[in-house]
Amino acid sequence: MRRLEFRVGKLGLGGFLDTNSGGSDSHLQFLNWTVDDDGAYDYAANTRGYTDGALIEYDDHRWSVRFLEAMMPKVANGLNLDADLARSRSENLELAYGGGFCITARAPSAC
Repeated sequence: MRRLEFRVGKLGLGGFLDTNSGGSDSHLQFLNWTVDDDGAYDYAANTRGYTDGALIEYDDHRWSVRFLEAMMPKVANGLNLDADLARSRSENLELAYGGGFCITARAPSAC
């Protein structure tokens, strides 16, 4: 029931963060139209939808917390990622309770 997980490598952030039943697929469900319109945050991904990053996740019975640090592309929707994390990075924090309630905070930093 309790576990601590570490993941490092090439990740698709949508597979780990903000996966809820009401807003994870804009084609079949209610919310999450940032895939088709302007989002309130910059999605850390290259042209193909992946980025290099590190994720730590703790699960305890009915709640979990996830923190992910990821590299941003050098240009919007570009292929090459910026390896200078002091200049450009994406930090994501997500708290989930009971499998249904979720709070996600995204803080991309690009100077």
